[in-house]
Amino acid sequence: MIKVIIPEKSLEAIAKIVFKRSRRMFTRKYSDLDILRVIIAMCLTKCQYVREFYDEVKRGNIYYPYKLPTRQTLTYRMKYIDKAKISGIMKKVAGSILAIDSSELRNKKERLHALYNSKEKVVVDFEVSERREWDVGIEMTKGCKGSLIIGDRGYHVKKFRAEGEGEKIIRPRGKAGEEFMKSELMRAIYRKRWEIEYYFERLKLGLVIEKINKATLFTKLTIRLIGQELTYLIGMLKKQPKLYTVLFT
Repeated sequence: MIKVIIPEKSLEAIAKIVFKRSRRMFTRKYSDLDILRVIIAMCLTKCQYVREFYDEVKRGNIYYPYKLPTRQTLTYRMKYIDKAKISGIMKKVAGSILAIDSSELRNKKERLHALYNSKEKVVVDFEVSERREWDVGIEMTKGCKGSLIIGDRGYHVKKFRAEGEGEKIIRPRGKAGEEFMKSELMRAIYRKRWEIEYYFERLKLGLVIEKINKATLFTKLTIRLIGQELTYLIGMLKKQPKLYTVLFT
């Protein structure tokens, strides 16, 4: 049996700031904590579907001593999670050296864009969309002043280099890229970017992304990636209690 026990103090502090406010928030049957617990538990147990997780709990294969909101409630309440606020916290905690890249999901247009901490092996920000790499990159690097951003040739665009925040190391195209890779220092730094490609590969191997509709794919990726971010934050708050003051006051 898998047991899921989540530290309440850490999650409570996170829940207070990552949910958008709504008119019905004070009459809800399930709290924001109930929603975040399910997301984290699904990430930790690697369940891909809400129904799969609930079935495993009912069968007794997963020990989950908390309230289980209905699947419809969970899907609806996820719309009120402020992904930008979670990413903002992640950039403060894990935003030193970041790799940026995107990966095809089921066709060339449908892509997962991500900002990834190669050392901590955790996603800092993400987006599932059909937008161009550098346009998404400009938005994802907001709040990354002081961070080192490492990207491939797809980000060697004047607009991204000018408008994106952070110190950028981008491999140029053509012969300039070959010269770039001759530098031992640049090669050593650029190797950090390869970690995000390994991450995409592991993520897609562990998720069924074919033969499901776009909404289901988006929900599945959102639960997995936000779950990873929240799990990382809880772990950091447990290790470094002083972060409560930095992040939540």
